Formats: sequence, structure tokens, C-alpha cells
Amino acid sequence: MKWLKIILINFFIILFGIISLELVFGKWIFNKSQQIECFYVLCYSNTSFKHNLYSKDKIVTKYTKDKYGLRNRFKNVDKIDILLVGGSTTDQRYLDNEHTWGNVLENFFHKDGKNIDIVNAGIDGQTTNGHIWNFEKWFNKIKGIKFKYVIFYIGINESDAKYNDGRRKYIPLNFRNYIIDRSSVIYPLYKIIKGNFIAFKNKSYHGIADIKNHSFNFSSNLKKEYKKINKSNFEEGLTKNLNHLLLLSKKFNSEPIFITQRSLGWRILENKVQSDNLEGVRKAIYEMKSRDIILKFCNDNNILCIDGFNKFKLKNEYYYDLSHFNKKGSKNFGKFLYESLKSLTF
Repeated sequence: MKWLKIILINFFIILFGIISLELVFGKWIFNKSQQIECFYVLCYSNTSFKHNLYSKDKIVTKYTKDKYGLRNRFKNVDKIDILLVGGSTTDQRYLDNEHTWGNVLENFFHKDGKNIDIVNAGIDGQTTNGHIWNFEKWFNKIKGIKFKYVIFYIGINESDAKYNDGRRKYIPLNFRNYIIDRSSVIYPLYKIIKGNFIAFKNKSYHGIADIKNHSFNFSSNLKKEYKKINKSNFEEGLTKNLNHLLLLSKKFNSEPIFITQRSLGWRILENKVQSDNLEGVRKAIYEMKSRDIILKFCNDNNILCIDGFNKFKLKNEYYYDLSHFNKKGSKNFGKFLYESLKSLTF
């Protein structure tokens, strides 16, 4: 019974701590509706990571964000030229600021005499549901923020997005929504855990991978797998989210640009999808379907879309795992994007 007493005491200490933090920083007592959820977007981040994700020896990389939770910003928030929105492949947590593909792209513009500011708003594990949240619960709380273009780099995480219409419905007496609107600890922590779970499930989490020896011993018929996804509400859900992002971009007087993406963990051979297991095949189908939906959406709405899925040449040497660029990959991806974006006007 002694161990049970210890567990209960620790449980109530933790519970008391969470309640105290919620009361102090949440919106339970005072109206703090205009406050940014810094716990989630990592305002004022100034973190050093020691790792060997893409080097033989341990190295230290710096991850910094400003008071708004934005990365790589040097102009005032009302003078941002391009805002980047995406998941961990945009955030690039384990690369120094200057090595992120957004910063590489920015430097190409600078060399061309265009002193633009490309600001990174990527958040690990986000799907298009999360990108919608960014506009409704983050960007709109940054007083005076303006950005001429917003780039969405999406596709890898969408297989686990639970689509409704991309918006959360507000019901006055709905207990769940009541908690969400006021929580500063519990719900942001839930979003972080959920985002990382999605990334882990989709193998888009950060980690060293033996890319050269990745197995492709599980295969399935491409047409058969496509039929399965066509029976779901995936296309309808993602299309609605894309429409919502388009409307939100216009609300901020910003022009959206979409970039498709894919991961390294699968391949097509003799009309079969090959990966290391069934989940890898499933992920491949969702990535291909996401590409098709995004490209069609861009074409239907006359939006600039860069087909990174097909046109950016995949090389093992560009990645430190099955999804994330190392410095070399980031540099080449930034160069690739510049060729499609160098004609933008500012």
C-alpha cells in the first residue's frame, strides 16, 4: 500500500501544478483571447540541439524563434514578404537557421537584388487542419502582421488528418470546445503529443535512418490501393481544407502558393507500390493522392503550384531520415524552388 500512497501523492502534486498553470496562463478567469499559445508555437525559443542526425560526430545546431513563434524573421511583422507554412519538413528543427530551405531561398532572392524576408511558421506534425488553426488562432493574434505570399508545403502528414470542413464548430455548451478555448497547458500539450504521434506513425519523425538499406519487400497493387482511398472521404476532406486555406490567405490579403512533397520510404515498380510494410504502402498512396488533389486544386483555382513531388529529384544523400532534409538537401531544395519563384514581384 505504500507504493500506492506515493503514486497518489505524486498524482495530486502534478494535478495541482497543471491546474495552477491553467489558472495563471489560461483564459478561465481573465479574457486572454488575444494571447498567442506560446507553449505550442514555441515563442522566444533559443535552443541548442546536440545530435549526429546527418554527421558522423555530434554537432550542435541552434533553433531560435521570436516572441511571436516565428523563425528567421528580420523585418517588422507588417513587412513579411513570404510566410512558410508546413510541418516538420518546413520547421526543420535540427538545422541551423541559415541552413533551412526557406533561408536558402531567401538568399537567392538577395543575390538577385531583392531584399525580401522569408519567415518560417512551420510546426512539427501539422496537417492542413493545423495550418487552418495557424490562421485562426495564431496569425490573427499577431498585431499588424502582413505577408504578400504564403507558401504551403504539404502532403506527407495528410494520411492521418481527420477532416471535417477544416474548421472547429463552436457550440456554446459543448464541454470539449469550452476546454479548448480556455486551456493554455492541457490542450497545447495534447496538440504537441498528437502531432508527434502522427509524425511517428507516418515515419516523418526525426531520426537516423539507414536509407541505403531501406527495405522494399512488401508490395501491393497500385490500382487496388487507389480504389480503397477513393472510397474514403479523403479527397473531399483535403479539398475542403485547401479551399479554407485559400479563403484564409485572401483574408490576410496574401497570395497562396502550394508545394507538393513525398517521402523516401516507398517506390513504384511494375505497377506495384513497394515499401517495408503495409503502413508504408498506405502512406505512399496518401502521398500520391495528396499530390493529385493539390495539383488539381491549383489548376482549378489558377494558383501557383510547384510539384516538388515529381520534379524535385530524390537523392538519398539529401536526407537524414525518410522525410527530412539534411543541409545538402535543404540547399538543393531551396535552389529548386527559386527557379519557380524568382519571377515573383514584391
